[in-house]
Parts: sequence; C-alpha cells; structure tokens
Amino acid sequence: MDTNTIPNSFSEITIDYLNEILSKELSSKIISFTKGEKIEEGYTGEINRIIPIYEKEINTLPKSLIIKLATKNKGINKLLTETKGYEKEIKLYSIFSKYKNLNLPKIYFSNINQDKSKFILIMEDLKNRNLKQIKLEEGFDINFSYKIIDFYSKLQSLFWNIEKHSELKFMEEYNFSLYLKDLTISNFDKRKENFIKQNTNLLNEDTINLIRKIDIKKLYELTNPINKKNLTLLHGDSQLSNLFYDNENIIMIDWQYSSIGIGLKDVIIILGISLEGNYNKNDIEKLKKNYYDKLINFGIQNYSFNEFIFDWNNCLLLSFANIISAYNEENIGDDIEKKNKYFNYLNISSRRFIYFIQNQNL
Repeated sequence: MDTNTIPNSFSEITIDYLNEILSKELSSKIISFTKGEKIEEGYTGEINRIIPIYEKEINTLPKSLIIKLATKNKGINKLLTETKGYEKEIKLYSIFSKYKNLNLPKIYFSNINQDKSKFILIMEDLKNRNLKQIKLEEGFDINFSYKIIDFYSKLQSLFWNIEKHSELKFMEEYNFSLYLKDLTISNFDKRKENFIKQNTNLLNEDTINLIRKIDIKKLYELTNPINKKNLTLLHGDSQLSNLFYDNENIIMIDWQYSSIGIGLKDVIIILGISLEGNYNKNDIEKLKKNYYDKLINFGIQNYSFNEFIFDWNNCLLLSFANIISAYNEENIGDDIEKKNKYFNYLNISSRRFIYFIQNQNL
C-alpha cells in the first residue's frame, strides 16, 4: 500500500505499509503484528490496538500502538468532514507536540485524504503508561474535580487570547460549536417540556422555571463574545471516554470536535455530566474559585472574577440547554448497541447535570 493511501479499514493495513510509514519513528522493522485487547468503539472513528513483533527487540520500542481511522457511520462521517474534524485533530496533535508539559499522546504517523473524509492516526497506546479511565456509570467525586481544573486551566492558559495564536486561526473557520449552536436553537424549545416531564422527580420548581425562561438565542449571543481576548482552545467533547489519568496527570484524547470559545464550556460540561456523589453549593463555589485562581496563576490577565462568574453562569445554562436538546436518534445510525449506549449516556448525564445546576448560586 502506498504511504499516501488512506486505508478504508483496519483489514487493509499490512506489515509493509506499517514499516514504510513508521520507518523514521521506529528503530526496528515490524515483522508481524496481532490485534491487541479490544478498544470500546466510539462514535467518531474505527480504533484498533496492535501488538507489533520487531526484528530487533529494543526496550524503547512501543509494546503496542493505536491505529485510528475514520468512522463508517455516514452521518457522523459527513459531520466531521464538513466541520474538518479529522483535519483539526491531526493539526492539533502537531501543535501540542511543542508543549511537552501537556503530556499528550505521541503521534507516530498521520495522513488525511483531499476531501478530509478519511484519515489515519497511529498513536501511542496510553495503556503502556498504566493510565486509568473512569467508567461513565461510576463518575468521579468532588476531589477528582480539582484534577480536572488543573488540566484545563493549564491547557486554556497556553492558548488564551486567540488573536495571539496564529497557529489556531484554522480553528475559527471550521467550528463544530456552530453546528451544535444550530442544533440546540432548533431543538431546545421543542424539547424542553418533554425534558421537564421525563425528569419531574429530579427537578425542583426553581429549575423548572429556569428551563422555561431560557432564551436560547440570547444565551448564544452572551457566550459568543466579539472580544476574543478571553477565548481559548476548546476540546468540544469533554467526557469520561476521552479522559485518561494517573496520580499526577490528566490526558484528553479525541479532538475532532474542538473549536475556539470560552474555556469554561469544557470544564462545566465534564463536571456536570461526570460529578457523582454528595456535594453542595459551597463545594462548587470553592471549585470555581480554585479554577479562577489557577488561570490567574498561569498568567491570564485582565479577566476579572466578575467576568469569570458571568461567563460561568451563561456557559452553565448553555450546557444545560445542549443536554436538554439532545436526543437518542442523533446521528447514531442503525446500530442498536450504540443507540442503547447513547440513551444510557443521556440519562446519566441529565441526572447528574440536574443535580449539578441545582447546587449553584444562580
């Protein structure tokens, strides 16, 4: 297979192809490989783990590799092609390689076709670092939330003020958040009463009134400021399936839905849909103050605490509106297992976010 050819599926990948594209990265040829432990398939790509056998066994060679290809789901592939999702992921990993303290996965090879609908990424297998993941059903507690804050405040401070980062200019043109905006505006008013009905046992009267008062178009205006000094890089799909961690680090993968915006959006959504257990308003207030203090400590200037709280409250309501607007049939296709998985994800996310927003000082 030519190195410029993008495989349609994992079955097309040969030893000769791997040796050609990895010759500059690996100090020994691969003589064979087997398929490693199964990776739970996501919605955006076909992901496989391989176990290479090398001509020369050298300790520094990776014990396993991750090969990521475009999804075969036509709806999601069309969306990621139109929003340049695969192209953004490839470019961002290249940019991230300059920031060693982010400790993100090493990329051994990447390529994408002309119309941006097919791509290949060969990546470091984070399993080799003994990193852990958190199951959706388990979530994390308030203490782990501070690790989330540490990661995102560091990342966001690096790319704060988009006007200063010419390498991210391409992010403005192909913005997944614009797709989400159109979807939410189209669906929010139609779905909010059904959401209230489905979650009557969880919602208090104040939150029901809050949902009914949300002006979704106005909310998007408030969270899309013209002044770009406080805008930064957004992951866009900030959830547990994309999070790895150890005692010191958090690592996020899968950057296809990334965009430029208010950094609070990433933090609020992962806290809201993942934070489990007993906590109260005082816990959240301490967490918010910690987040703000870290941004300032990382060098963010001219961003007052009042501005931060204004952004927090608007992004909180917007994230809630995004959840209310989501539905089980969205771009999933006919795969019953994936439909059930997504339905379970929405139910858990809704329950947690309701508790999260009801423990806020709005």
